[in-house]
Amino acid sequence: MKTYKKAQHDPRILDQPWLEVVTDTDFNRKLNRIDPGYFAVVNHQYSRPEIHSLKNKSSDTLCLVVEDFSDKTISRIWDTRVDRVNHRTLKDHNEKFKKKRQREIDNDNFAIASEWYDEAHLYKDHAELHDSYRNKHYMSEVAN
Repeated sequence: MKTYKKAQHDPRILDQPWLEVVTDTDFNRKLNRIDPGYFAVVNHQYSRPEIHSLKNKSSDTLCLVVEDFSDKTISRIWDTRVDRVNHRTLKDHNEKFKKKRQREIDNDNFAIASEWYDEAHLYKDHAELHDSYRNKHYMSEVAN
């Protein structure tokens, strides 16, 4: 049985009457070449096309929201498949992201420390200008 026909009878789809399974055989045929569990849906609640999968274990079958049901969409779905990602590229990307995030954290910490340092010296300078501080300071120097 075709995936879109199975999807029409799936309880996860039947429980959501605003979802209409697309029965365009050409688009579904191309979609099934990518993954046999994929099927196309029009979500009338949000007025948008979506790609769903019967392989999802959760209560929802949604995989991604698309612009339209065209060859461009098929190409995008094919290019974004997890099994097509080069793991070395993914690892490099993750390392760059971690370094960038650590740099941001370090910069934030430096800014906070600098602000505290400036405030501490501002209060010290203010206290040194106070008359009683000068008198005590002066008295201690005279005593020595």
